[in-house]
Amino acid sequence: GLERLLAEGEAEVSRNSFAHLELAGVSTEDATFEQVVFHDCAFEDVDFSGSTLTDVRFEGCRFISCRMERCWLNRVDFRSCSAPGLSFLKSRLTSVSATDCQLRYADVSEATVRGLRLRACNLAESSWHATGLKSVALVDCDLTRAEFVRTPLAGIDLTTCRIGGFTVSSDYRELR
Repeated sequence: GLERLLAEGEAEVSRNSFAHLELAGVSTEDATFEQVVFHDCAFEDVDFSGSTLTDVRFEGCRFISCRMERCWLNRVDFRSCSAPGLSFLKSRLTSVSATDCQLRYADVSEATVRGLRLRACNLAESSWHATGLKSVALVDCDLTRAEFVRTPLAGIDLTTCRIGGFTVSSDYRELR
């Protein structure tokens, strides 16, 4: 199955669908996922770092102590997922969407983000340090105590979001 394929390294997983899969303690380092759907899957201590995900959908999945650092997420959709503390450190996110997701404590620091659509997501206490944001839409999201240090928020409409306790630089330049 998938675990065996990933164990070989630099795996290519395409045009596939997985339901109720449980993956634990696995590294997908440098794997490529293309046109893949994960439905009601559980990922625990899975390191996706360095992987490329294109046209991938995670639906009703749980991520526990997982990392997606230095990844390229291209047209990836997260729906009703629980992924507290998921790290996207230094990743590239292109046309990524998330709806009704638990992303509290997520780390999107030093990432390049273009075309991000987040709706009804909990992003409380998330970190966005030195993140490049372009074409971002946040609707009904909880950004309580989120940190946006050295991440300009110009052109991003936060009127429907909860933003109490925001952390920005001392000169507030992110809010200009």
